[in-house]
Amino acid sequence: MAAAEAVGGTEIVAVDAMQVYRGMDVGTAKPTAADRARVPHHCLDLVEPTAPFTVTDYRRAYDAAVGTIAGRPLLVAGTGLYLTAAVDCLDIPGEWPDVRAELDDQALDDLWERLGRIDPVAAARIEPGNRRRVVRALEVVTLTGSMPGELTSYDAHYATTYVGVDRPDLAERIETRVDRMWELGLVDEVRRLEGDGLRDGVTAS
Repeated sequence: MAAAEAVGGTEIVAVDAMQVYRGMDVGTAKPTAADRARVPHHCLDLVEPTAPFTVTDYRRAYDAAVGTIAGRPLLVAGTGLYLTAAVDCLDIPGEWPDVRAELDDQALDDLWERLGRIDPVAAARIEPGNRRRVVRALEVVTLTGSMPGELTSYDAHYATTYVGVDRPDLAERIETRVDRMWELGLVDEVRRLEGDGLRDGVTAS
C-alpha cells in the first residue's frame, strides 16, 4: 500500500490463486474495503469458490485489468504460476475435460506411477500427493504427446522490477498474519464456505 501510494497512478493487481474467489476474505488475507478505497485493486473476487478457475482464466482477467490502468500496475503476488503467466505472457496448453474426468476417477498412486513412466522429469517437478497437478500433466500428454513444459511457450517479457522479503522477515510476517486470521474469524469463514458447498475436490478447496 505504501509503495502504491508513493507513486501517483499506481494500481494494485492481485496475483493470487485464492483471492480470485468471493467470500474467501480472511483465509486469503484479502485487501480490506478500506485498502481498496485508498488504492484501486484488480483481480479480486472474480468467481464463486465452487466455480472452475484456471491460470488461463486468470491470464484473461489480468490482461483485461492491466488494459484499464493508465499509470503503473503493481503486481502483488502469492501464486508463482499466475505471476509467470502475467509477466511472461504465458501461453497455456488447452484443456480436455473428458480426459481429465477419466483420469480423476483413477487412484492417485496409479496416476503418479504412470506419469513417472512417461516423463520422469515432469514427475520430479510435481509433488506425488498433488492430484490436480498430476492429472493436469497426464491430461496434456495424453492428448498432445508432449509434456506441459514442452508446450508452454513465452511471448515478450514485460519490463519488470521484482521486490521481495527476506525469509526470516517473511516467516515472522506469516506468523503474525495467521494469528490475525484467527482473530478476524477464520474458523467461522471456513464453516460458512463449507455450508455453501465448498468441500475437498472443489476448485477453491
